[in-house]
Amino acid sequence: MKRKFSRLGDDYFLQIRNFTVKNSTINIVLPDNEKMIITKASFRIKDLCVDPFKGARFSSVEIKGNLEKNEVPAGNFKLLYDRQISAKHFITDFDLSAKNVDLAAVRFLYTNSLPVYFTEGTVSVTSKTQITDGNLVSKNSLLLKDHNVVPKSGARGMVSMIPLPTICNAVNQVSPFDLEFGVSGTIENPRLEGFNKSLMEVVRPYLGNVVQDVKDKGMKVLGDLLKKATGNEEGE
Repeated sequence: MKRKFSRLGDDYFLQIRNFTVKNSTINIVLPDNEKMIITKASFRIKDLCVDPFKGARFSSVEIKGNLEKNEVPAGNFKLLYDRQISAKHFITDFDLSAKNVDLAAVRFLYTNSLPVYFTEGTVSVTSKTQITDGNLVSKNSLLLKDHNVVPKSGARGMVSMIPLPTICNAVNQVSPFDLEFGVSGTIENPRLEGFNKSLMEVVRPYLGNVVQDVKDKGMKVLGDLLKKATGNEEGE
């Protein structure tokens, strides 16, 4: 009996083991018709396989470059994606690092996912994520400097029972602002870990009497509910 052994990707129309581009420029046109440019951009793709019917696939991608918006420097970044397949596991590593990124310049990246926006300031980010058979383990940190964050119009969110505008005012008083958190769970059901706790530890000294007021109001509401449940009123 004859056996045929084929390498991963042998059934694709086109295969490139290593594809590298260095010192290039990438022009991005934003929804508001403003332009963002990635200068000194380089990217490397390993095991690139392309087929008109199966699409494209790759095992590793590394991208890095400097950001510019309207000819003004807006930080730099590096992104690494790596996929490994063994007999027992399917592992994906995703690492992101960014330094001194202009938060106002890259607003288009987060405007649809956050209830706030930044009018100014920079952020430096470190994110290391591993996905093993669909299970997430992610460690993240961010550092804000010279920032001003405001709630979106109509946003009424709360963090640990504190109104969003109050949280924003407190965050604006802390520079640099350092925050660490994790993500666990699965791709279908990710769980944010430590974000609220880390946030509150930093901003609590700047909240004044808000935290105590929330506690007092909470106890009053609880007391009123107990009175209604038992039928007891004050003075009885």
